Amino acid sequence: DGGGGLAGVAARRLRRRRTRAGAVRAAADSQRCLALAVFLDRMGISLSQVQVEWGRRLVIPALKGSRLAKDVVIPIDARGLVMIPFARPWESDFAKMELHNLLAYFQDEGLRGNLIDFFEGKYVLVADVATGAADLGQTPLEDNAPLVPIHAAILNGLLTGTFYTAHGMGRAALVLVLA
Repeated sequence: DGGGGLAGVAARRLRRRRTRAGAVRAAADSQRCLALAVFLDRMGISLSQVQVEWGRRLVIPALKGSRLAKDVVIPIDARGLVMIPFARPWESDFAKMELHNLLAYFQDEGLRGNLIDFFEGKYVLVADVATGAADLGQTPLEDNAPLVPIHAAILNGLLTGTFYTAHGMGRAALVLVLA
């Protein structure tokens, strides 16, 4: 992982790489999977240990000495893309603190302890979500939202083992007929 833990180096997208035995393993490519990099680093698993079955699933194994109790299985399509498990719209999904409040709490010794209560034991993502910021876009839940919730949703999915599986129209029709 290049030293310093996987999260200490650039987060990378997975691409196909075959081992001598023909198994598909994870390999590094671009800066798209911040949440995966953070998760792997925290769980003590290297990217090379992640198993990819293209068009089916990505498996993060619960290896001896890692912090995982069981394998994390993520359904993926043939391109390695995952359906992002958004929890709720941006305004109501995860706790947020604006920079001016962070600075006010930090500067006031009487309030500084509140920062420990707010941040301790949590993953913290920092982003510019100001009006007019460049990191705004569309998600399945909102037309114009900061894009940091994409990373938060993927990290939450990894931590809770909650991911969506895409089903074809045939399966959807069957469910409607049986309902």
